[in-house]
Amino acid sequence: MKASTLSALLAIALAATGAAYAAPQTGQDSDVVRISAQSVYRHSSSELSSYENSYRLSNGQIVKFAQFGSHFYATVKGEPRHRIFGQSQGVFLTDSGALIEFREGGETLTITNFERMSSLAQTGQNITMYASR
Repeated sequence: MKASTLSALLAIALAATGAAYAAPQTGQDSDVVRISAQSVYRHSSSELSSYENSYRLSNGQIVKFAQFGSHFYATVKGEPRHRIFGQSQGVFLTDSGALIEFREGGETLTITNFERMSSLAQTGQNITMYASR
């Protein structure tokens, strides 16, 4: 009888320990998603120069792409600049988590999660902007 009681207590203790680790986070950082943007694709200088322009987005804002040294940046007019990292040909990820995709040799672009680049877009989530030269 003592063995079955001990087994039951051990099972309860193990279950409680597992439940403690499975409990959801309730701190402020539980809603924060961190995206580590690392370059996995190296763009050629001629490819970067074809994107180094200003574009009027579908909401009327202007985004400009520029290269400073070995780094490439995107700046929405009136906002801080964002360093962007190559993911594949014509595809970049900003340090804030927005995805930029150039098409037709840089003639058109799409920015997904635009709210991560512009405070004016903070009214929504998963906002996509389009532009063409």
